[in-house]
Amino acid sequence: MKNQNSHPLSSLLDSELLPYKQERSGFDLWADIPAGREMANAAAAELLTLSTPAVSVPYEDVAISEDDSTNLMVRIYRPEGLSSLSPVLLWMHGGGYVMGSVDMDANYLQTLAFETSCVIVSVDYRLAPEAPFPAAIEDCYTALKWVRSNGARLDLDVNRIAIGGLSGGAGLAAGLALYARDKGDSPIMFQLLMCPMIDDRNITHSSHLDLTGLAWDRRNNVNAWGAYIEGEIPDGPMTREDVSPYAAPSRCEDLSGLPPAFISVGSVDLFMDENIDYARRLIQSGVGADLHVYAGGFHAFECIATESSLAKRANEQIYTALRKAFSK
Repeated sequence: MKNQNSHPLSSLLDSELLPYKQERSGFDLWADIPAGREMANAAAAELLTLSTPAVSVPYEDVAISEDDSTNLMVRIYRPEGLSSLSPVLLWMHGGGYVMGSVDMDANYLQTLAFETSCVIVSVDYRLAPEAPFPAAIEDCYTALKWVRSNGARLDLDVNRIAIGGLSGGAGLAAGLALYARDKGDSPIMFQLLMCPMIDDRNITHSSHLDLTGLAWDRRNNVNAWGAYIEGEIPDGPMTREDVSPYAAPSRCEDLSGLPPAFISVGSVDLFMDENIDYARRLIQSGVGADLHVYAGGFHAFECIATESSLAKRANEQIYTALRKAFSK
């Protein structure tokens, strides 16, 4: 295995994060997406067995249905001892819209639910390219409406619903905030956007960083966007101008009327520039946006390198932001 310090950008990483990144095996996800998913899920399962959550929070998987044609599973985390009418965080897992599952975040979400005294509902949305946009956003909206309509039965405070996610999941959360705003029937109080994947155009400076072998890289990003929007692997970056802002929130021209947002991203991340720009535009639109750029952080370090000092600091700020939002 090649020494990680040989990567041209390794010197930009926080030194504690280097042990968490390993040279990729050379397997090409885009040559066989189902096989790539199996490998990713196996790696996530192995990680779960090698580590334990800071706290153990009970959870259950529940099948929900909006109508006879919609079948969707959510995982509900409920810390013990919560008071009645608990706040809820609707969570979307990462995976670039093409990979991932509710299993991958189990340890992280147990700790997040415990630290913020909330119920977390994690959505097992459909994946691209088999189910391209708008399948995933429709699944998330179905889950949001299900939470609202079942709040009393689940002992949830439907006036304190936040949404959030990581990477592609955070992109779905940002898109869901726009979708729910425009629908006008499912108010959301807060957005937790961790390194959100929100711009399909790949035209920023940071989107050109050579992170191959170190983190989510440009080839993965270009291909994932094509799979999500077009339903197929593209020949290059997207050039369409008619992409829906519900798919790529950076495309949205009007960001007014959205719930306040906490946006976090590492400085060694393809998404840094698009995340900074989105926070700036939210603020200019009169929306509260708390932006955190973590020097030396790679993509999703908050969940991958949880024992590092940088991740501990970032996660404490996430906990504080959610507690503050739920206290209103």
